[in-house]
Amino acid sequence: MAAIEQSLKGKEHDFEELLLLSHDANHAKELAEADLRKFELQIDQKRRNRQKEITEQREMIEQKQEKMPTEKLRAMNDTQSKLGSSQNMDVEPRAGLGLFGSLNQVKSAHKPKADHPHEATSEIDALQGFEEEMRRVREATGVTDVNEIIQKFSTQQDTHKNLVDLKKTNEFKL
Repeated sequence: MAAIEQSLKGKEHDFEELLLLSHDANHAKELAEADLRKFELQIDQKRRNRQKEITEQREMIEQKQEKMPTEKLRAMNDTQSKLGSSQNMDVEPRAGLGLFGSLNQVKSAHKPKADHPHEATSEIDALQGFEEEMRRVREATGVTDVNEIIQKFSTQQDTHKNLVDLKKTNEFKL
């Protein structure tokens, strides 16, 4: 009977420790969720600010274009259409184009000039290298969205610190 009572006391003590660990884990989860909400709010605010800046810049460009002579306007439109295609490549990584757009688009946008054919080739080679590195990062992180990859890297230090603290706590308890 004494052995059973001793075993019961041991089990109750283990239960109390597990209950405390559960409370600690729930508290850590709540803190992480609060940090996530805070981070998401910051991202939303940055996006709104960026969108506002873009709108203001477009309005400023439109005002300047109204004042320009027609020749300069045509040249500006040609430049913007070239820039627009390169911006579309950067903005649509989820559409299957990768971070820098498809290489066919890059090759067509950067035709080798007669006087510098090696420059365009080296740019394409560099972009192929970047695409390969992004593919490797995506495979390593298990995430395809660039923003999610950035978020994983930015929170990696905090995650490591929490794991080290948990390890120390558990080693002390053992």
